[in-house]
Amino acid sequence: MGTQIRTSDREVVSLRSYRRVRRLALALALVVAVPCILLVALLIGLNPAIRSAVESMGSDAVGVPIGLEDVRVNIIGGLHLTRFSIGSPRGFREVRSFRFGRLDAEVAPASLLGRTIEIQDVLLVAPEITLEFNGTTFNWAAMMEKLVDKSRKPGQGGDGTTFVIHRLRIVRPVVLFRAPSLPKGVLLRLRDIELQEIGSAPGSAATFSLVLATVVQTLITGAIDEWTGIPGELGDLLNDSSTRTSGALGDSLRRAKE
Repeated sequence: MGTQIRTSDREVVSLRSYRRVRRLALALALVVAVPCILLVALLIGLNPAIRSAVESMGSDAVGVPIGLEDVRVNIIGGLHLTRFSIGSPRGFREVRSFRFGRLDAEVAPASLLGRTIEIQDVLLVAPEITLEFNGTTFNWAAMMEKLVDKSRKPGQGGDGTTFVIHRLRIVRPVVLFRAPSLPKGVLLRLRDIELQEIGSAPGSAATFSLVLATVVQTLITGAIDEWTGIPGELGDLLNDSSTRTSGALGDSLRRAKE
């Protein structure tokens, strides 16, 4: 009889311990799960916000429509942009002047909520820039002037967010030339390009305009160097425009790197 009572007591104590452990486990699970759920919800909310910001900053920077199909931010700091495109100014036949299929970046997650976004590494995959000459000027001439001018006035319009990019790699870049004298166009496949420490100087983070202008100017310079057979008039105009832009852009880049 005594043995049965002791066994029953042990069962009661065991049941109470089990319930206590279960409550503690549930509480611990909630402590861990709630912040994770909030973080995931925050990241999901960031996706459309970043997409809207990129389209707004881009359109404001170059003065033509900007399209971005998808943005994804993950918990460990990965940022992925899919199918980005820039339209062409009036007076040109091409629908797009620039596009890429994918951009992957390693971002400091906390910086996404601030004014300056710090990016350790950017991989830009297969960008394609179209250089169209309409008989008077190139499509990118006016847009580059606008980009350079915008980069000199940080904080105005939609260019308030700034960036620090420690490494930017451009792989499999393509340049397409269009002109009345080139009815079929000329396609150039450039070598991979790597840029480092954009906007890394203290207090000199780069604006969106400066980052975009740097990428475009790098591709244009690469095309000029690569295509030795570019027709004389086109080559002269493109070289003159590129030289002016490089000079103006160089001042901004030096301020961002010094």
